[in-house]
Amino acid sequence: FLTVSGRGDHHSDAESFFSYRLSPSVKLTNQSTLKIGYGTGVKTPTLYQLHSSFGDKDLKVEKSKGGDISYIKRYSRRDKVQLTYFFNQFDDKIDFSVEQNKYENIGEVEIKGFELSSESEIISTVDLTSSATFQEARNRKTRKDLPRRAKIFGSLGLVFSPGNYFTLKPVYRYTGTRSDVSEDLPSYSVIDLYARYQTTDFISAYINIYNLSDYDYEEISGYGNPGRWGLAGIQMRL
Repeated sequence: FLTVSGRGDHHSDAESFFSYRLSPSVKLTNQSTLKIGYGTGVKTPTLYQLHSSFGDKDLKVEKSKGGDISYIKRYSRRDKVQLTYFFNQFDDKIDFSVEQNKYENIGEVEIKGFELSSESEIISTVDLTSSATFQEARNRKTRKDLPRRAKIFGSLGLVFSPGNYFTLKPVYRYTGTRSDVSEDLPSYSVIDLYARYQTTDFISAYINIYNLSDYDYEEISGYGNPGRWGLAGIQMRL
């Protein structure tokens, strides 16, 4: 099976560009599948990155290419394990520079690693989900690690589905240590909570609460996170 997709973009402040993705897959056995993906992408600077007090109107378009190889083993309809190797290369990657206190193109970047994920049925109304990622994120010229990128991060979740209409999902998230400009940032763990109620076949209501325990941590040195916060809404599918 092969999926091919393409996209053309024109930006008034940048050149026109075309991106694509190829995604072949092969069924090895009745229970196992091999999937391969490769593609290119572009990301234009946002208005905030260009024109805010932290922006730079001379930012270049970020270009990327990369892919992934996944082996999927399915034991039943609700039980599977997936191992993925991924790699991405960026030219003129846009990121925030703490030293310059503004957004800038940080050059050529390479991100690669492995992700292991699983889904398991515990009982008829409860599933267990997990994922763990091991990655390297480096500047391709200097070979230095990119700041604020954890080498190890993952999650563990429970999905409660007592009926056809209601789903409750608490998720534990772990992020390992990261280097920053002036210091190493410690690892942290938070718990998020997701709830959804399907009112009709087309309409559902949801509420998400992030950092349920109101844990104090920093993703960027010197910049605290908002603590416990959430959002709620109604979603319609046509």
